[in-house]
Amino acid sequence: MILLLVTSIAVFANSILSDYSTSAELKNYAILMKQVTTTSIVPLAIMFIRRIRKIGRRQHPMELLWIIAPVILGTASMLLYMLSGEESISELMREVHNSGYNGAHKFEHTLPFVFYVFTHTIFSIVIFVEIIWFVLYSIVLFHKEHFKIGNFVRFYIKGERIKTVELQYFYILTLAIIFSMHFFSALDITADFLVWNIVISFLICFSMFAVAYIALFGSKKTLTRKEMSNGWRYNFNVHNKQEIVEEMMADLLEDAEEEALLHIQAKIGENLHVEEIKGEDVITEPARAEHLFSTVAKSWEEDELFKRFQHLMVEEKIFLQPKLTLNDVADMLESNTTYISKMVNNAYNLGFPELVNTLRIDYAEQYILNHKGAKQDEIATRCGFLSASSFNTIFKRITGVTPKIWVASAELQHQTRK
Repeated sequence: MILLLVTSIAVFANSILSDYSTSAELKNYAILMKQVTTTSIVPLAIMFIRRIRKIGRRQHPMELLWIIAPVILGTASMLLYMLSGEESISELMREVHNSGYNGAHKFEHTLPFVFYVFTHTIFSIVIFVEIIWFVLYSIVLFHKEHFKIGNFVRFYIKGERIKTVELQYFYILTLAIIFSMHFFSALDITADFLVWNIVISFLICFSMFAVAYIALFGSKKTLTRKEMSNGWRYNFNVHNKQEIVEEMMADLLEDAEEEALLHIQAKIGENLHVEEIKGEDVITEPARAEHLFSTVAKSWEEDELFKRFQHLMVEEKIFLQPKLTLNDVADMLESNTTYISKMVNNAYNLGFPELVNTLRIDYAEQYILNHKGAKQDEIATRCGFLSASSFNTIFKRITGVTPKIWVASAELQHQTRK
């Protein structure tokens, strides 16, 4: 929020300076505002990106040293302005406007000239250094985080996941480029074109909105367009709120830690774990899935829609699709999400995300046994999970143990049989 506030003030100050009809007094105040705000944008942007990259890390006091530059510039400019007087500063600025830099030399060895040096020469040097700093930081960031243009293309066109810091940096970089165009346009004839100023101002507003909106998802490591739209739809779409809540819950279950899930379980009083099945061999038989599909309420056995749902799950194994949602299944069955959700709850006594994750874990157990050398990333991908971390979390939640402990237990059982 501080970054957006500072950027807004800087844009406002620069707009005043680009308007030739503005009074000299107001322009002087705009110069003072520009000293502090414009020189703060780059450091604040870098701090913001670092905070997203290292969520939960405490800020080191040394990271605040950047504030020295805008404070020195702002304080010195304010003191020189007060000591010189408004009339002297206005006279100098009029001369500079009419004659350029040479006009300032008429005031050499005076306080107004020192004011001009601080607000123009030294200010320009500081901005140039910050731009170099930002460019170098961008190069390092691109290398460390493996940013690629293709990631943005796939995010916008295909709806694939992207790192939140990568998406946020894209909009901050866009804002920096557009703001630079706005800043430099105040120095040449483009300031006279109303359409140019309107377009630039619109792009700045859009980029600032994007930065603010993505900041709401700052605690997430990755993000999809669907998750972003659900956050918007949840607050402004009354009619499909239940469907949106189900989709958001599915995303949250993928991200949630074991402790958080247990807390939710205690809150709502529901058992999120699948009961252990006594007397069956979970190592050689898909017991968990068979148990689910063999204990269906009798009232559903003749339901044609339910039979097609069973076929999708058992025969086609659509639960292996990493981004499967209730909405996707409803489209396949040509039904609506509310009915499908109620059907799943009544038949299996599970929510749709829990059912899908249970089937994935059951499939993962068989996959592990048949592919002894498989790594967790491969197992997670093959079994419909987006990452190894989400696979580990859900595996432990459903089976009660981690994948490594489960494999060790399976091998022990196998040796005992021999």
